[in-house]
Amino acid sequence: CIMGSSLGGYYASHLAQHYRSRAVLINPVVYAGRDLATQVGEHTCYHSDAPFHFLPEYVDELDDIHVPRPADPQ
Repeated sequence: CIMGSSLGGYYASHLAQHYRSRAVLINPVVYAGRDLATQVGEHTCYHSDAPFHFLPEYVDELDDIHVPRPADPQ
């Protein structure tokens, strides 16, 4: 069983579909690519002033693993 919360729930739904496994999703992101497209650019880390870049390619990667509806919701 794969378990994930928020963006981890998005990844868990993809992995469960890919490996035909069960998943527990806690408040999962449903449209990660769409929702995170607004965050492309430079940011600072939450616990430090270190910069990081969120690239458009990351949005494309999230779109590539989108699971529109579980094949077997049971």
